[in-house]
Amino acid sequence: VGDLEVGGHCQLSMRGGGDYYDVIQVGEGLRGVVADVSGHDVGSAITMASFRAIFRSMVFDPNSPGYLQQVLRWAMHEDLIRLHQFISCWVFEYRPDGELRVSGAGHPPLLHYQASQKKWQTVFSNHLPLGLEDESKPQNKKIDLAKGDLLVFYTDGLFDPRMRATGFDKQSFCEIVEHHLHLGAADLVREIAREVSPHHLALQKPDDIAVLVLRRRT
Repeated sequence: VGDLEVGGHCQLSMRGGGDYYDVIQVGEGLRGVVADVSGHDVGSAITMASFRAIFRSMVFDPNSPGYLQQVLRWAMHEDLIRLHQFISCWVFEYRPDGELRVSGAGHPPLLHYQASQKKWQTVFSNHLPLGLEDESKPQNKKIDLAKGDLLVFYTDGLFDPRMRATGFDKQSFCEIVEHHLHLGAADLVREIAREVSPHHLALQKPDDIAVLVLRRRT
């Protein structure tokens, strides 16, 4: 959409999984979500299918990402309590002027690479996961995605602490991204998946992994 590139990858465990990302064009902008259901089984996959259906039914609603996240919380709460599950997520909206609004619910922080300064910033979630009581008002965070910047959404399986034993962690991930900044978002995500895969597959009972990259062209 416009000068924004998008690339995504999802690698599910053999037991079924609950990691999910989605990006949908809305007018001249984009709306999307990255989410992770607790557990790694068919039940998690079924819960995520319900989450996806609700998100897609609301994606054209003119309200903010924070409001959409709150609707998802209300709609999923009873089932999550009954199933003893929770969902972490980021809901986001990108506008053609480069403004990105995000609302996080207990999900791992975003990684924002600022091209002009050649450094990384971390953006933390502002709500508890879905399935836990959170009576705070819906909140949005604004991120100025300048030309050349990129933003990485991911699920917690990407930085599984067990992968440190084979030499992969957040620092090495950032180095991989910086080394391949010449690539477009889709090719960059493919390269990330190629680099991460040996570390991930070396684990016993590996977690699901989802990665979504938004990059604004120069």
